[in-house]
Amino acid sequence: MPGTKSTKHVKDARVHEVLELMLKGAPRREICRYVAEKTEWNVSTRQIERYMKEARALIAETAERSRDVHYGLAQERLAMLLARTMNIQDFRTALGVLREMNRLEGLTNTQRLDINAELPDLVFKLATEEPVE
Repeated sequence: MPGTKSTKHVKDARVHEVLELMLKGAPRREICRYVAEKTEWNVSTRQIERYMKEARALIAETAERSRDVHYGLAQERLAMLLARTMNIQDFRTALGVLREMNRLEGLTNTQRLDINAELPDLVFKLATEEPVE
């Protein structure tokens, strides 16, 4: 019935059904058509869009949790590997592990100064500046 509010359980089931369609790659138009023709939900296009919005939020939440778990695993694995390489005094490998840990933490400077490209500009600037007294 139009105007009747669904229970939380029914709404969650609908969101998950829309989520499955989205995961299969169905575009908005196809999802709206599916809901209109294949279900007895009797909801507006706007309501379907709200279901889609909630489904996208579920995807984002899952992705964030998954990223956090994988990040934590990577940190722990690298720490364990560093300890093992230090115990056997394999300092070359330990240095590589430290570099990877720094990269993971965003501590590396990926922008390097190309002195050959920067030097002519720097010399020109110095040559054209007024001397400081």
